[in-house]
Amino acid sequence: MGSAVDTSVKFYRNTFAGIPKLKQTRGDMVRLLDAVLVNGFGQRNIDSAVYEPGFITYNIAGNPFPEWVVVTVEGSPKPELNGEFRAVEVSSGSIKLPVKNVTAAPVSTAGMTVKFAPMGYEIYRTNGGGKRVYRSKNPLSNKTCLVVHDEAMAGYTRPALWAAVGIVQDTVGVEPEDFRGAVHPWSPTLPYVNWKPNVEPNRIGWYKWYYKMYAYESGATGSADDLTFLIVGDDRIFFYETLYMLGWYGRIRYTFGEIDAVSSADQWATILVAEEMPLGDAGLPNYPGQRCAYGGLQAGWTADATGRSLLSRHDGSLNGERYYLGWLRFDENGYPFSGVNGTQAWPNAPSGSTLIVPVFVQGASGYRGRLPGAHAVLHLAANFQDGQIVKTQINPGEPKRRFMMSRTQYNNFNDTALVAYDLTGPWRKQ
Repeated sequence: MGSAVDTSVKFYRNTFAGIPKLKQTRGDMVRLLDAVLVNGFGQRNIDSAVYEPGFITYNIAGNPFPEWVVVTVEGSPKPELNGEFRAVEVSSGSIKLPVKNVTAAPVSTAGMTVKFAPMGYEIYRTNGGGKRVYRSKNPLSNKTCLVVHDEAMAGYTRPALWAAVGIVQDTVGVEPEDFRGAVHPWSPTLPYVNWKPNVEPNRIGWYKWYYKMYAYESGATGSADDLTFLIVGDDRIFFYETLYMLGWYGRIRYTFGEIDAVSSADQWATILVAEEMPLGDAGLPNYPGQRCAYGGLQAGWTADATGRSLLSRHDGSLNGERYYLGWLRFDENGYPFSGVNGTQAWPNAPSGSTLIVPVFVQGASGYRGRLPGAHAVLHLAANFQDGQIVKTQINPGEPKRRFMMSRTQYNNFNDTALVAYDLTGPWRKQ
């Protein structure tokens, strides 16, 4: 591959051409995950190419690729022209890609194609239907698996609203009987409750990723509208923000993947964020994010571990460990905040920059590590548009990095919380 810049971090929006939609159809979730994690999507033919030192510009009729997305180029007889590249400049009919080890444009682009690049995961296990096990293809990954069940369940009579999700150390299939090693969620008295019908009708599932609700789950009737989402990540962790109910204001954030563990011996430092349906009630959320603390970078909710778990303790001795988030700024009640009740003027006068700080993961057994890619912001969310790109430094003396500002739901149900996703990459030293 001849890319001259890092391509490890990808992002996707529901508006991207060719991306699967989230409506209210069984299988919507796995179709989306197959596309963004494994296969890519939105393939187009390359009509012609122009070379200038350090760059190749490909002409594409009706170019659908936004600036800074990562694309996969295929079909060139020159290996250095195939692979992943970042679109640093775009127009309505072209994309400009930084390249290295390239000295000329291809003589012919016949047979060459370009598409949105996938994140770098594989479908490790599948039943051929709506059940999947995904895991990273990165050889440095701990290979923890994301299990997704997005099929009709016996005893569940409501419309398609959600997929059951969980994490497992390894598995030989897609069913809970196949799981090996540490598993979460897991209950010693109800080991299959996340995946199989419970004793009471419609009380199925424990950890859920919702993809579409028209109203409260208990009264959902369906809608043809597809709602907004944003997915940002690399080949070891991704964040999935969704606005899955009409009439609500901000996205909430689900997550799967490996944190940057403080100990290299910690092979269980994989997190899962999902809506957690308590086993003691009917399990119906009243509003998005109610049972995952909205995804967790908001004041007052960083200390709420609902729906947020690590695969195991640092020594592998327990199925699941709750975790909390923290950083260097607190609100008047002593809770960390990001984008809410901020007092730091923007931009920061001494540096003329945006103040962005790392987020840390605190497990019940102790500090487990850093959250890759997602950063807290020490300014009010009102200073930024949702999706705005800013360039700023994390550490003095380092080059500026590009961050996407994402406005998400807070506990008064508006979009006043904020997270900054590093789009420059890489998110880890190895």
